[in-house]
Amino acid sequence: MLSIDDSLFADPPPEVVPLDKCVWYHAMNLPGIGEIPGAWDLRTGFDAYIGGVNVTGERVLEIGPATGFVTMELERRGANVVAAEVTDERGWDFVPQARLDMAAIRQERSAHIRDIKNTFWFVHKATESQSRVYYGDVENLPDGLGRFDTAFLLSVLLHCRNPQAILESAARLTDKRVVVTDIHFPELGDLPVMKLIPTGDSSIWDTWWSFTPAFFQQFLGVMGFDRFDLSFHSRRIASCIRRRLRRVGRTTFGESTQTRARPHPGVEIRLVPRPSESSSPEPQLAKTQLLQATSSDIPALPRRYQPLDLATTEARARPDDEQVVALVMLLSGRTAP
Repeated sequence: MLSIDDSLFADPPPEVVPLDKCVWYHAMNLPGIGEIPGAWDLRTGFDAYIGGVNVTGERVLEIGPATGFVTMELERRGANVVAAEVTDERGWDFVPQARLDMAAIRQERSAHIRDIKNTFWFVHKATESQSRVYYGDVENLPDGLGRFDTAFLLSVLLHCRNPQAILESAARLTDKRVVVTDIHFPELGDLPVMKLIPTGDSSIWDTWWSFTPAFFQQFLGVMGFDRFDLSFHSRRIASCIRRRLRRVGRTTFGESTQTRARPHPGVEIRLVPRPSESSSPEPQLAKTQLLQATSSDIPALPRRYQPLDLATTEARARPDDEQVVALVMLLSGRTAP
């Protein structure tokens, strides 16, 4: 049993940023504030998103908490959560696009990532969370973080330069199971594939890879996780993410993946056709009314975070803006000795 080095964990800031300085990646409900819209709404279908894992009484590791919804929800369900996040110095794994002004992109994203981290601590305080945060090299997580029952890598590895190193680092500290959730690319087939997304004639700088489930299964098998459970589910997404998926080569919008994917028996994968775009190559966010939170203190979201459809506010959403993307969840476990 590895001893835990308390000096590795960040102390909560003595003061958090005000609400109007927060950036909401996740939609959530906060005590005393109410409903806050965000780009990703995981409040419904969360069990499917994490593979139906019961984390009550477990010590769990989450890689890439962003604004903290998953962290707080796992804690609410009885887990002792450690969230691992990159340092300000390391920042995002940028694709080195020679045709873009990467210095400007790095500067903008560095400020954005600081806003994300500040929002996490705002949520941490608002929910009176006891979760702990490690800022450091997620490709080489230190033993001093201790052992974990479950590690969660949820929609994060596609953005990382070296996803194998992160997966290995998390699995090395995990005794029971590893849960990976990522976007499903059925066109990649059934072989263990990790495909590079950016090309020389693209402008993609924030997304590196597409994966097949077999890739994770084989790699985690190397790490000694020899029991697997694969499932698929759907997720409504904001338009900014929809356009990003289209930009990185998604080809399954508007058609059923049932004819091309081989889902878990009895599981339906449904993709809702996107609206006609004959008048514009990219629908403008201005066409969508920003869903109102219950507190008048919540500022208008930046355009890139305005949601087209949130699962909990379906009745108020524009029906022709509905978008669903299929994601794959791979749960890998060790056989007890």
